[in-house]
Amino acid sequence: MSFIYERLGERYKHFLIDEFQDTSTLQWHNMLPLVENSLADGNFNLVVGDGKQSIYRWRNANVRQFALLPELENKDHSANIAEQEKALKRYYAGDQNILKVNYR
Repeated sequence: MSFIYERLGERYKHFLIDEFQDTSTLQWHNMLPLVENSLADGNFNLVVGDGKQSIYRWRNANVRQFALLPELENKDHSANIAEQEKALKRYYAGDQNILKVNYR
């Protein structure tokens, strides 16, 4: 599995995760190694979503993880998750980029 992450990490430098409120915990934990590596290389990544629009709870979407960013849930399941959380916190620019007005 690490081979897949290595190849993807070489090819893609920036990640945009749209509709993050509909992402499951498993999906997020699978993407974390790529995001962490990208951040460590000084690249920009963006997570976009609106917790009030979460519609995929039946599919294990976890809107709580969006509200907790840059903290991660289920840290005790893996020592790696704790390290990834530290990386997210180091590069997190969150609250300064929350939109004040919705132009939809």
